[in-house]
Amino acid sequence: MTETDAELLRRSASGDDGAFEALHARWAPRVEGYLRALLGRSRRTWAEDCLQEVFLKVRSRASSFDGTGAFRSWLFSIAHNEAMDLHRQESRRTELRPRAEPSDPRLEEALGVLPEEIRSAILLVHLEGMTRPEAAATMGVTEYRIQILCRDGIQRLKHLLES
Repeated sequence: MTETDAELLRRSASGDDGAFEALHARWAPRVEGYLRALLGRSRRTWAEDCLQEVFLKVRSRASSFDGTGAFRSWLFSIAHNEAMDLHRQESRRTELRPRAEPSDPRLEEALGVLPEEIRSAILLVHLEGMTRPEAAATMGVTEYRIQILCRDGIQRLKHLLES
């Protein structure tokens, strides 16, 4: 029987390297995909660096996970915050904006012009398949705010793709 993420994290907090490696193997590809989509294709190294930071924080904060929420929301919240911190640091140095990395270049371009908060909500809900409550917990906003952001973002994307 496969161990739950919470069980693996609990074992990891107790110093079990194998449990941490299992969590990393299970979640790193999805977190990296989210980070690449959020930060953009041209910033691949950002996503790779950010991924390392995310899992360093998961390791160091493993004992703080209380199990009341979903592990996925907790993990993606760390990833989201790391990406936003990195973006803030870099935008102080440059005027470049993060761009999404979907397979359709037109969609990539359209996502790239959306405000950061809207883009994040769309990526979490539609790319990562999170529920609205999970996305809300990840971004630190209300479920209603996620609903509004996604609705607004989809409308904007339709408009951008039709023009």
